[in-house]
Amino acid sequence: MVDINKKQLQRLRYLNQLFDEVGGDTGPNVGSLVVGRSIGLTDHEVDVIIRYLSDEGLIEITTMGDDDGPTVELTHQGLVEIERARTNPQLRTEHFPPMVNIINIKNMNGSQIQQGSVGSSQSQVNKNADLEISIRNLISKIESSNAASEDQKELARTYADVIISQAKISAESRNSDLVKKTWEKLNKLSVALSLIDFTAKAAPVIASTFGFL
Repeated sequence: MVDINKKQLQRLRYLNQLFDEVGGDTGPNVGSLVVGRSIGLTDHEVDVIIRYLSDEGLIEITTMGDDDGPTVELTHQGLVEIERARTNPQLRTEHFPPMVNIINIKNMNGSQIQQGSVGSSQSQVNKNADLEISIRNLISKIESSNAASEDQKELARTYADVIISQAKISAESRNSDLVKKTWEKLNKLSVALSLIDFTAKAAPVIASTFGFL
């Protein structure tokens, strides 16, 4: 039986990663397999995903490409779609269900945290980089764990995408409740896999970036 929820999740995660790869711009293009492999998708899954996203007008397949697969770029419609998913994860977009629901986080309310000043922008960039490194290191450990099932690995990748995506948007648009609940689920999963040392390293960076814990 085809798992529709998993397919929708993969499409959303792919579009979200493509957004980051091209810097949130509709001009640059990138190898489709590069995007997929960076979030743990197989080459076959990427092929299916980009055909769907292209048919829906969310991406454009620009060349046949090489070993990195056909090159793809974000369309204006795709840009709008992923920005809506990021800034309003509790709401569905035209093509995707709410990000909150797709990762099984229920009953969340929007929340804001204080926006940094202009002078703090460089510090925020550094915090975001540190956060992404810490989270990606944790996900790498989960993916290499023999104790982790494929479903657990997929959940971990999704949780990581949510946290990293929220860190990259403006502070006043973040849903800090969503981040907190997502981190709790990622932390619980990591502890169950005996990876508590790695969550301990990530926790201070999460706290510094989002102002909780």
